[in-house]
Parts: sequence; C-alpha cells; structure tokens
Amino acid sequence: MRNISVSAIRVHQFASQQTPEAQLQALQDKIRANPQNSEQWALLGEYYLWQNDYSNSLLAYRQALQLRGENAELYAALATVLYYQASQHMTAQTRAIDRQSPRAGL
Repeated sequence: MRNISVSAIRVHQFASQQTPEAQLQALQDKIRANPQNSEQWALLGEYYLWQNDYSNSLLAYRQALQLRGENAELYAALATVLYYQASQHMTAQTRAIDRQSPRAGL
C-alpha cells in the first residue's frame, strides 16, 4: 500500500472541490491575509507540485521553511520537488537536502 501524506490528501480534496484557478486564488488570498503563516505557504508548495510547477513549488516550500525553521516534513517536500524536477532521479542537490533534514540521522 502506498503511503500518502495527510497534506497531500488535503490538496487533492481541495482541488476536487474547486477549479485549479479558484484553488490558487484561495491560497494566495490566505497568504496575503497572513504572510507569516508557514502552513499556507506549504499548501501553496503542494498546489504547485500538484500542477507540476516545480519552480514555484520550490519557492513556496522555501518560504515555508524560512518561516517555520528546521522541519523534516518541509525538507522532505523540497527533496520531493527536486526529485520530480529531475525526472524522478536522485540528484546531489536532492541528497543534500535529504541529509539536511533534522530527522536525517533517524
């Protein structure tokens, strides 16, 4: 059985309830209202990943990481984006981010 993160399920459910444009607008509105909310930035990163917009996904996840600080889930999300951006190959950059994760030694 495939493991799917709770946040990925949230994005999928949200996407199925609205058009992609409406979903993006809703996320952007929430971020404009509270730009320090790292969870909304992470959701935006998930949205862009879902849309295969890897550059914007990386930007959103990096903003979430900057706001939240060291966070294994966000490092994993960054590594996932880089993995897909590299046509599903593990690159040196992906491995470096994976090692940077606070839980990498566990």
